[in-house]
Amino acid sequence: MPKISVIIPVYKVEQFIERCAISLFEQTLDDIEYLFIDDCSPDNSVEIIKNVLMRYETRKDSVRIISMQKNCGQAAVRRYGNSIARGDYIIHCDGDDWVDVDMYYKMYECAVNNKLDIVRCKFCRTDGKLMKECINIPDNIYCDTKKLISYLLRLSDLSSTCDKLVKRELYQSVDFIYPVDNMCEDFAIVTQLFCRTDEIGYIDEVLYFYYQNNFSISHILDNTHIDNKAQQISNNVKLIGKILKSRYPSGTFDKEIEVIKLMAKNAYRPIIKRKGYYEKWKTLYREINSKIFFNEYITIKEKMSFIACYIGIYPLLTGRK
Repeated sequence: MPKISVIIPVYKVEQFIERCAISLFEQTLDDIEYLFIDDCSPDNSVEIIKNVLMRYETRKDSVRIISMQKNCGQAAVRRYGNSIARGDYIIHCDGDDWVDVDMYYKMYECAVNNKLDIVRCKFCRTDGKLMKECINIPDNIYCDTKKLISYLLRLSDLSSTCDKLVKRELYQSVDFIYPVDNMCEDFAIVTQLFCRTDEIGYIDEVLYFYYQNNFSISHILDNTHIDNKAQQISNNVKLIGKILKSRYPSGTFDKEIEVIKLMAKNAYRPIIKRKGYYEKWKTLYREINSKIFFNEYITIKEKMSFIACYIGIYPLLTGRK
């Protein structure tokens, strides 16, 4: 059995996949399984991976390039990758990102030496020029799963599956609920992981580099795309509520769930002035409209944006363009 399985979804990443693959193949950990899952990518991403692999003879037997029968989206790709992974631990990596050369060695050693089910590291966002370390949380939060989940639901940059090394049995448990919707699918997955174990550790180092791709699908402002995006986020918010209800008493995370419901509403914000979209924004999770001002987990900036949307002057009040 390999020590770690790394799952990499491949779809329209030909500009970035060489950098990603090099960073993966140069890892200092010796026993890694790499699962590149081609989601019917229409570009040359797969050929680039194969060309890079030719430079790394010692990695050839550790790499599987698997093609989905049809384009399924990231949620299905992650689920499939998790189901076939053979490593003691599983971690994900996006094809337009890259990792520190010691990332998987450090995370694996931390997990094994401390008998942990999950190990998380720091990561930063970059546009290719500037790098910004993501929001950090207090170290002692990792000893209190309930507080950790609270921080997660408050959108404190904890929702990625790419900065978390996870014991394979957690992902492959028969009762693990996988989301079917692509938007915020990692949010639902990580919530469930945190609900399933208290053995969670943290490495206080930036080891993962998230590329802020301004041309990715998340930036498309087509009406149909925005409708689908809002609905998918909403579906995963409901799934998160179901996951939490199965472990914690009703009402435990009410204010935090209001935060993620507002996130779903905000999907409509970029096109709120288009015909019919103000009503869609207003009616989605209508029950939180009167609660936002009393929620200490929602920032003043977000409350201002909410006011601007509600009275029809967004983005004037917030200065957004």
